[in-house]
Amino acid sequence: MDAHLSTLLELIAFDDGPYDEAKFRAVYNHVEDTIKPDAPSSACPPLPVLVYAIRHILEPSFILQEIPPLLRLIVHLELIRQRTVSTMQRMLRDADDPDVPLSLSTEDHHVLAQLTGAKRLAAQRTVYRKIVNGCSLLHIHHLWRIYDPETDAPLTTALINYFPAFVMRDPDMRDRCRASLKTHPWHYGLTDEERAANRETGQRAAEFIVGASQYLEDPAAYCSDNEFAPDTPFDEMFPPPDAAQIGEAVMRYIKMVKTAADALEGVLAGFAT
Repeated sequence: MDAHLSTLLELIAFDDGPYDEAKFRAVYNHVEDTIKPDAPSSACPPLPVLVYAIRHILEPSFILQEIPPLLRLIVHLELIRQRTVSTMQRMLRDADDPDVPLSLSTEDHHVLAQLTGAKRLAAQRTVYRKIVNGCSLLHIHHLWRIYDPETDAPLTTALINYFPAFVMRDPDMRDRCRASLKTHPWHYGLTDEERAANRETGQRAAEFIVGASQYLEDPAAYCSDNEFAPDTPFDEMFPPPDAAQIGEAVMRYIKMVKTAADALEGVLAGFAT
């Protein structure tokens, strides 16, 4: 293993404790000074590095402006999960093929079969897509709150980036939506059902932008028309996704990916002994 990468993995090893600013700064400096300059742009970071980076977007508090890079990190996690599952499934097929010289112990066969069960894999994919949609909607809420028309891109740009399946209904936006589908990795490999969920979440995002803008123009009229008391807090009228719940879902998803990766590593280690 590359010496610089080994140092990085040592720095972040056993990092299950609370946020440590000094340690985070040491890791950040090591990545910036010794890893990043030589890393190919197409390289996927090792799982511990991904987990470390994700944790320090979520902890000690969720940095909402970092949602786009967070989504890219989560896509890397999903790719690792898919690759791990594919390897385990191939090992199970080979172990059941008398023409392939691969022998799994009963225990290893059971572990791999359990981790590749159809219901388990479907549930993991569902968690991943709910995280993506939840983060996307949360970022729309955040962008609206900090929006500066003098310097910021129109919010339709964010809608296209996150919810092209919804915005695609506008013929004038279809080229930009197609570009978004190719550009942003969280749109790769979606099923029809997942695209439908993206459309539905995009609808909610658009309704928030329209409603919040109407409220901003005339709070009294909006409250009257929508049967809110005049002193109703903004977040009660337009509740954003729960950032804490999203963070917890991300950590559960990380555990799913790590459990599978660790199990596969353990099985493979048995062949080396």
